[in-house]
Amino acid sequence: MPDLFFVAVPTEAIELRALLPDAVIYVLDGLFPGTAGHFLEHHIRPVLGSLAELQDWAALCKSADRSFDAAVHVDTGIHRLGLSPAEFSAAMSDRDLLGPVVPSLIMSHLACGSTPDHPMNRRQLELFREVTAPFADVPRSLANSAGVLMGADYHFDLARPGIALYGGKAIETASNPMKPVVKVEARIMIVRDVPEGDTIGYGARQTARRPLRNAVVAAGYADGMIRRASSTDERPGGFAMIGGHKAPILGRISMDMITLDVTDVPEHLLRRGALVEMLGPTVAAADLAAYAQTIDYEYLTSLGRRFERVYGPPSPDRSTRANGDKYGSFDGGKQFIRQGVSRSAMRNIGQVAQRCRWAAFRHPKGRALLPADFVGSRLWWDCTTARNPPRQQTKSAPVK
Repeated sequence: MPDLFFVAVPTEAIELRALLPDAVIYVLDGLFPGTAGHFLEHHIRPVLGSLAELQDWAALCKSADRSFDAAVHVDTGIHRLGLSPAEFSAAMSDRDLLGPVVPSLIMSHLACGSTPDHPMNRRQLELFREVTAPFADVPRSLANSAGVLMGADYHFDLARPGIALYGGKAIETASNPMKPVVKVEARIMIVRDVPEGDTIGYGARQTARRPLRNAVVAAGYADGMIRRASSTDERPGGFAMIGGHKAPILGRISMDMITLDVTDVPEHLLRRGALVEMLGPTVAAADLAAYAQTIDYEYLTSLGRRFERVYGPPSPDRSTRANGDKYGSFDGGKQFIRQGVSRSAMRNIGQVAQRCRWAAFRHPKGRALLPADFVGSRLWWDCTTARNPPRQQTKSAPVK
């Protein structure tokens, strides 16, 4: 039973194919002109999101006198990708157009899943049922993470959980049942005193209202620490955690540095080179996103290329190590690598499995199992994959 993934673009699918030679991989952004050969070469499947894409894929299948696997996307109200319901119904009934094409999946996407009481959810569900009912022999997929949490009506044959697997908050109006599986740490470069009345950072937008101690850490917006979470005299910014102590951001987030208020953090936690939690178990992405006026998806998909990604969950004691240990050193080189899956990741998989037994996973940038550790800062990804039951099995089949 192969693993099943959804990625955004073909380059991500090709990269993932190199890691997972037997996986089923769908490309959500569809079929650009002249790219069909790449899909066939790497055994990846487009999600056909327009009538033109469906016609191009059908022409390819006719020329080969066989059907190549692809999904067909029907737009049920979000008005992004997808055939209109009328186009979908007409095309799926037109054998002259389709030729040998038999879709491997029919899918749509929820516009308002993060707010379950929004009437748009029920309208999309009913329209999806209506337009796909004549093609019940083809597997169907509607639920994203929010759809999984909204209940079995939205599950159909295949769910596509994404943000929930990473511990993100899929539903805005409810508590989050998931646990974080990503941790970002940055090293302290310097700790210094700031007199009352002095300003901190670019633009002199933050004034010390009392004598402060600040710590400058080696991460910034170039690493995905979103600049809108900066602090000014007019509004508070985000925060980090140091040994269980909250350290608010002071001033503007710079390209490569962030300044933290560590006035109330015990001195022994502030040694040069110590690791600060910028995102993780005690700094939820959703909380930081609120300060940055965005969503946790943006944080989790913006984490920078300067992170060296390696396999394996972080051990609890790694955040307390500074340098020169077996996990790597300050002077560069690859860090300690090992493979594994965290308890938090497995717990999130279990939460999905309790609700929907047939799930495909979407990984940011098409990457599976991507923790990371690097010199100035540290990023750990912990995730895993579920196995898909064969098509003839029902939603009661367990995720393995």
